[in-house]
Amino acid sequence: MTTLRRIVLIADVYPPAPMGGATVFNFMLAERLAQQGVQVHVLCAATWEEGPAHYNGLVEDERNGVQVHRLQLNWRKAPAPFDYLYDNRTIAPVVHSLLQQCAPDLVYINSWRMLSPRVIAEARALRLPIVFYAHEFSPLCALQNLVQKDGQSCTGPDSAWKCQACVLSGTKVLTQSRRLLPQPLQQRLFAAAGRVPWLTRQPGLVGMLGNHSRRQAFMREMIEAVDLVLIPGHSAVALYEHYGFETNHFRWSVPGLDLGWVSQIRWEPSAVLRVGFTGHVQTIKGVHLLVEAVRDLPPELPLELFIYGSTDGEPAYARSLQQPADARIHWKGPFQRQDLPAILGNLDIVVVPSICRELNPNVIREAFAAGLPVIVSDQSGPREAVRNEVDGLHFRTGEVADLRRQLLRLLQEPALLDRLRRQVPPVKSIDDSVEELRQWYATTQTKQ
Repeated sequence: MTTLRRIVLIADVYPPAPMGGATVFNFMLAERLAQQGVQVHVLCAATWEEGPAHYNGLVEDERNGVQVHRLQLNWRKAPAPFDYLYDNRTIAPVVHSLLQQCAPDLVYINSWRMLSPRVIAEARALRLPIVFYAHEFSPLCALQNLVQKDGQSCTGPDSAWKCQACVLSGTKVLTQSRRLLPQPLQQRLFAAAGRVPWLTRQPGLVGMLGNHSRRQAFMREMIEAVDLVLIPGHSAVALYEHYGFETNHFRWSVPGLDLGWVSQIRWEPSAVLRVGFTGHVQTIKGVHLLVEAVRDLPPELPLELFIYGSTDGEPAYARSLQQPADARIHWKGPFQRQDLPAILGNLDIVVVPSICRELNPNVIREAFAAGLPVIVSDQSGPREAVRNEVDGLHFRTGEVADLRRQLLRLLQEPALLDRLRRQVPPVKSIDDSVEELRQWYATTQTKQ
């Protein structure tokens, strides 16, 4: 049979839990497939750091025709927390049993952070076709986004020690060992300690000390076990190749969006340049760069900044950005997807100032869907998604002055904004993604 009848979608969370880019796509894909008559099961986490044990049972429910299987986890209680973040052997038999029970034609993994890539091994053991959407860089980076703790961009996992030192950055144990030990001895000490489970559970080391050499090897093994890796960035493929990953089964693909909300937008021009940020207010998103750039502009200029997004992830960071108060900067807080027409309909341009290598983030495509150009940092992912001087503008990553310069251009060059708006590209829909998936599945089954 070449028709897709049953599918298991794997993600970190599922509604009503708050969602990010990859999990939003998973939700949209699940509901659209269910609407088209596919039997859809979602496997995700119900809890992440609650409960007395590492695994605290399974809860199941149904939402709009989607069967949801939620594992109750407390990652801090794992036998070796860091190692179980990339290879969760506790939940392996649970995942194996669920996959057997669901008997899917296909396993589609949108995000694995909470369940770990062990889900690939269990699907492969059952000889199930597997698709993995590489929305971020977790196969290469234990911190997911190739950004060091000091906010600097990372080139990649050049060695296990480089990664271990990065993850432990700022801890007392790393700082003190640097004072007392020569680096070769320090490296050997941490490599040995990372293989001792009880040491990895000690206060100040949980989730940071572990076997980074095995992580790198295990990630390559899991990626090679997947039938198809979808990746929304051409430059990212070269990065994976550089670090020893087999990429013959990588295919470029941008996630589609549910575009039903676009028809609700009622955009009106304004005498004030309305600049927007939509997303999580976190350091790696570079919100501080945008806030500083606006504050550095002369106060008499007709510009206002609207910041939409949750501050729960880094509340202290968000509070620091709100002081001193600036009447031009409006902190609007969290929003729901149904709010997008009102939000984007009252903006002129969206800014994505990320300091991490985001791979074609949803916020860019949502802005394009609303007919808005986008200013992005020149990290490889955003740079690919937005054409400089065509449908948006680029600024040098991390440079407030260059971002301020681009904002000034929009105020000083009256024709620039209209020119960029006219060249905003069409956006791929969730229906396009579903059809792409169906065609790939039919093609692979025909070849068997």
